[in-house]
Amino acid sequence: MGRRKSKRNDAIEEAVTESPEPKPVVDAEPDEPAAPVEVKVVDKRRFARLLGFGGQDDPPDDGRAEDSDSRLPSYVEELKRRVEAAESASRDEVEAARTRLERHFESRLVTARAEMAAGLLDVLDNLDRALGVPGAADSPLYEGIATTRDLFIRKLADMGIEPVPGVGEPFDPESHEALDAVDVEDEAMDGRIAEVLQRGFRTSDRLVRPAFVRVGRWHG
Repeated sequence: MGRRKSKRNDAIEEAVTESPEPKPVVDAEPDEPAAPVEVKVVDKRRFARLLGFGGQDDPPDDGRAEDSDSRLPSYVEELKRRVEAAESASRDEVEAARTRLERHFESRLVTARAEMAAGLLDVLDNLDRALGVPGAADSPLYEGIATTRDLFIRKLADMGIEPVPGVGEPFDPESHEALDAVDVEDEAMDGRIAEVLQRGFRTSDRLVRPAFVRVGRWHG
């Protein structure tokens, strides 16, 4: 019995002797902690409800979605009012520009007609002189010349060019050019046109040619 114990103890000692020494455990350096990852959560449920895709079971958004919905109609109406105001202002500006252009065109047209007529007034002067020659009324050509002269004046009127007021009208330095003064027996003719030596013509807003006249003078 004692021998068995002795053998067993010898075996244990031999095993302990032959077992390798345990290696020291070296604590590994801990890895540096990783930086926290920022996760951004976007709640798209409110936008889905605005587009009509929201479900009935979606939780409420603390009243913010309802506030946005209530502001949406007023914002759209404000945008609509601004667009309408801009369109109205644009139409007014276009209309004003068209009016200015039409007025400018009409003014240029009247000026062009007046310049053209001014070059033809010498023809009218010659017709008047032919009709004023002594004995011209007895000529067979008198009626034809008078008709031509009257037609000429009507054509000028169609172009907006009218004769300057003549005999019996008050003297107007803006339309008449006085070449002489003649004595008159009628007090009412004092300072008025007694004789027209050459016709004057004007448009509605400008003088084409002044009338050369003689002005009456009453001595009392």
